[in-house]
Amino acid sequence: MTVDASSSSAYPRRDTSAATMLAAGFEQTTASRKISLRQLGKKLGYKQAVALSHMAKGRIPISIERATQLSEALGFDQGTFLMAILEQRYPMVS
Repeated sequence: MTVDASSSSAYPRRDTSAATMLAAGFEQTTASRKISLRQLGKKLGYKQAVALSHMAKGRIPISIERATQLSEALGFDQGTFLMAILEQRYPMVS
C-alpha cells in the first residue's frame, strides 16, 4: 500500500497557519544564516531535526512548550505564533 505524502491523513495540519509560518521561517532562517535545518535543530536542542521538518509539513503538531523558543529563533511575534499553534491544535479556538 502506498501512502500519498500530500494526503491530508498523512499531513493533517499541513494547511494550518502555524505550519505555514514555521515552514517559511525555517526557509528564511536557514537561507539567511547559511545553516541546515539539522544545524538549526541542534542549536534549538532537538535530538532529531526531522521533528522540525514534520512540524513544518504539518505531519505532527507544533509543540506549545517550544513556541517561545521557536518564535525567538525565527523572529516571529510570540503572541501571533502561539495563537497559530493553539488554532492548529484546537481548531475551535479560531
